[in-house]
Amino acid sequence: MKFIHAADIHLGNPFIGLDQTLPNGLKKLVQQSTLTAFKDLISSSISEKIDFLVISGDLYNATQNSPQIQESVNQQFERLNRADIVVFLSFGNHDFEANKQSHLAWTKNVHVFEQSVETKYLTLKTGEKIALTGFSYQTQRQTKKVINDFPVKTETTDYHIGLYPV
Repeated sequence: MKFIHAADIHLGNPFIGLDQTLPNGLKKLVQQSTLTAFKDLISSSISEKIDFLVISGDLYNATQNSPQIQESVNQQFERLNRADIVVFLSFGNHDFEANKQSHLAWTKNVHVFEQSVETKYLTLKTGEKIALTGFSYQTQRQTKKVINDFPVKTETTDYHIGLYPV
């Protein structure tokens, strides 16, 4: 089993304040930095031939995102789809309702955790059975204690990964 775990990508972060003190040439580089890093993450996922990618909280910097950012995300997830790499995605305190807003359809390889604890299953090409349990934030401040909703690993899976977005 080979996977990458990422969090706090914050696509669409405007870097308010910082952009006022930077020279123009550097300003654009900083403003594009999260998207550049995300594209590099996808490229690394493909070159490393991982089985799946986990993004556990704050893919986006806000609950609503520009069509350009959504299109970029879909293009990158489609690259993973073509490489037969599955994505498990949960939303955190910055993008807590991103999946409830108008959004482009997710590519078929993307599995989004809802706002209650749930378990998703994946069988790898090697035959290993993986369970991933997680959730997306319900509000900006997660006040409901959900850790007790996480199940214990069963004998039907080889690995059980718990995802708690931040």
